[in-house]
Amino acid sequence: MSERGLSLHIAALPFPSPQGTQAVLATMLRALNAHDRTAALFCYAHGQQRPGPPPPFPIYRSGTIPGVTPLRSGPHPGKLLLDARLSLQLPALERRLEPELLVAHHVEAALATLPSRRLRIFFAHTDLGAELPHYVPRYASKALGLPARLSGAALDAFLLRRFDAVATVSPLLASRLKRLAPNASITPLPLPWPVDPDGPPCHDETQRALCLSARRLLALPESGALLLYAGNLDGYQGWQSLLDALALLASRQSDVHLLIASDSDGRPVLQAARRRGLAGRVHLRKLGDELLRVQLHRAAQLALVPRRAPGGLPIKLLDAMGRGLATVATVRATAGLPVQHAVEMVKDDDVHAMAAAVHALLADAPRRRELGTAAQRHIRDHHSEAGFARAFRELAEEARARRKFL
Repeated sequence: MSERGLSLHIAALPFPSPQGTQAVLATMLRALNAHDRTAALFCYAHGQQRPGPPPPFPIYRSGTIPGVTPLRSGPHPGKLLLDARLSLQLPALERRLEPELLVAHHVEAALATLPSRRLRIFFAHTDLGAELPHYVPRYASKALGLPARLSGAALDAFLLRRFDAVATVSPLLASRLKRLAPNASITPLPLPWPVDPDGPPCHDETQRALCLSARRLLALPESGALLLYAGNLDGYQGWQSLLDALALLASRQSDVHLLIASDSDGRPVLQAARRRGLAGRVHLRKLGDELLRVQLHRAAQLALVPRRAPGGLPIKLLDAMGRGLATVATVRATAGLPVQHAVEMVKDDDVHAMAAAVHALLADAPRRRELGTAAQRHIRDHHSEAGFARAFRELAEEARARRKFL
């Protein structure tokens, strides 16, 4: 592959949108355009525009469908129409751009690229067999949960065998997918992520004024402990465990609150909070743009990252680490990354362990500062733009060599 050969990244989703996958797509393409080659994105026609300069990479969009502009990228009827539109328009875009490499993000984009004869990489962001059952309505989970898991795994296995190489967002996902397709070339890549130069945030005693200012801006309680969950509210995230842990914490200390920062529908969270007697302790805010995200992280003492479905990497984990915010995460949520020194890890699905870890850290400001500093150091060392661009280039060269050999 020539140094400036175009890699066309296909993602069947709205862009930009305040979700982890969209955020990491932006960092990937930014890194690839800054090192070695050009990269472009092909995605849906719509997104949620934010103030500020446009992304520093080309974006090509599929045609619009009147009235179908959802910002959520999870399963829904309109998505089938959007995916079909993107698939039908991809061949013409290929002929126009003549990219050296197609990179398909998620299964929908992977299906769209199957007819192409070009060098192709499947960039897997999740274990579909593990995640798909969490989109099944609860009333139908007994009847449809197992079929959803089996069909998701079958689709993953089908796609893994049909690409020149497979990249994954985490070591855990690579190991899980390898069991589905032992002969496929599957490589975890170190996702690029920025470090906030102004971190660590307000858990540092010297920055109490910034913390108080952020809470006032967000209309949050000015005193007491504030825990942050920043992400979508799909079932696979396991956000319900945060409310259970909060209930345990509230029985031990009166002044503790949970901030849910999400662009998902927050009504189920508020309803579940009321059922647990937590009304007034759970606060909903939009994720918003980068300036708002800074304030959200400054306002909190700790970030919480649960996970019900294994495989995918919660970008909210990298975000909290990059901002220097001490983080409590389940083992499953760390996705096999070597972050034991930089994150307080607790047993999966154990709300008592999560509550105990949070309680201990809230009483130990030096430990929070230590975790925040170690987290930023880890992001600098293991998630740089240059490191990602180098790993991506090596994977592309291996895929090209494999195709020539075969």
